[in-house]
Amino acid sequence: MAMSFMREARPVNPRGPGGRAGRLAIPAIAFLPFCAPAMAGQMYGTISDPDHGLIPKLEFTVQCAGSTVRGSTDDRGSYRVLVPQRGRCNFSVSRPGDPGSVVLSYQNPVQYDFLLVRRADGAFELQRR
Repeated sequence: MAMSFMREARPVNPRGPGGRAGRLAIPAIAFLPFCAPAMAGQMYGTISDPDHGLIPKLEFTVQCAGSTVRGSTDDRGSYRVLVPQRGRCNFSVSRPGDPGSVVLSYQNPVQYDFLLVRRADGAFELQRR
């Protein structure tokens, strides 16, 4: 009687050694594009002129950590913008002198209302209200 030291062959699991791990990895990867906006910050508010009220169709730029987002105010002088990063940013408008203001982008939406003031030299200044 001969003794065999060989194991009995077992079928190979096509999903890998974890079984369920392969089935869970694909759905988890599918949700990654939706996680990116969750990291972004949202800013909203108004831009107004001290003499004429809210300024419609005013173009602005938000620069944060190397990324730039452009937008414009709506017909009532309001804006809403999604900023890809959180942290310290520069909010500027397209007027002579490129007036700007330092703003902070947070996980939750933040409101910034600005007043666009013309200085004595003809350039503009963006002030927070």
